[in-house]
Amino acid sequence: GAPGAQLDIVMLYWWDTTESDYVKACKSILATRKVKALGLVNFPLHTLKNIYRAGIDVAVLEVNWEIGALEKKEYCEVLDYCQLHNIQVLYGDALVGGLLSCGEIGKLECPGEGFRKKLDPAGPEAVGKKLVEQFGGWAAFQRLLELIQAVAKKHDCNCSTVMAAYYVRKCVHPVVCIPWGPKCKQQFPCLAQATDPAFLDDKDMELILAALCKDPSAPSLADAIGIAAKRNAEAKLSAASEGLAKWYASRADEGEGAEGDLLHRLDFPVDSWDVMAGVLADPPAKGKEAVVGKGNLKVLMGISEEMRNHSAKIKLHLCGKQHPPEPVEPPDSEETSPPPPPRSTP
Repeated sequence: GAPGAQLDIVMLYWWDTTESDYVKACKSILATRKVKALGLVNFPLHTLKNIYRAGIDVAVLEVNWEIGALEKKEYCEVLDYCQLHNIQVLYGDALVGGLLSCGEIGKLECPGEGFRKKLDPAGPEAVGKKLVEQFGGWAAFQRLLELIQAVAKKHDCNCSTVMAAYYVRKCVHPVVCIPWGPKCKQQFPCLAQATDPAFLDDKDMELILAALCKDPSAPSLADAIGIAAKRNAEAKLSAASEGLAKWYASRADEGEGAEGDLLHRLDFPVDSWDVMAGVLADPPAKGKEAVVGKGNLKVLMGISEEMRNHSAKIKLHLCGKQHPPEPVEPPDSEETSPPPPPRSTP
């Protein structure tokens, strides 16, 4: 490399800290002056203390722990020590190799078992399967997913976003490993929601903690969250209805014409007609799964019905977002051949 060039960080793996001198190895790496920062992978707490006593600064600790580890004392002690010494913690396999997804709810078997597709032995799902087995098996993992889904429905997001936000609230950086495929985008968490400090409230965190610890109170907490979410949605709909009624009343007071002369139009733009087909298809197209679309159709029908309470004339307009036309290149005048003569008719 160029003179003076440095690597941003080097992550050090050490399979058995009882063998060899890992402190000496850390010093040797930093002594080269070719590395800006040093990171460690799965080093236990006593080794972190030994490295700190040797005067070595550690920037990052990556951990690959079991499901629910952040609620156990021995792991929390590591996190507390890292926060004390400003060591950033990367939480590996935060989404259980992509299995911690709403799409896995209701599946009878874990990927790689029964009639489900075989797993890549080196892929993230294979690692996730081992974590599921440590958690208590596929049935126990299904119960966890159902409880996490209660929080996801409350916030109108996926389970991945809920768990990513949980890890952020626990002051760790979740490492997301998801198998590549046509639906992998749906499994990624929404970063804007996951990193919002106000996204999960105390009730959400209480349910997630109970679910990870297999607490018997978790189902009742999930029911309470579901009831509260439903009441909140009803309150928002009621407020919107009142606001719409006031708007119509104000237009009538201003004398903007008789109600029968008004034609109200609702525009619903979509990225493509494929998306619209997925939202409105009933039944879904052959060979394709039904797309809920986060209740878009239900919302549209609700708005239409609400407006019909005030006006008999309403038009619901579904419009696709049109791409700009491609520019047409003018023909080259030098290579343009004259048009063929008209064909004679007998």
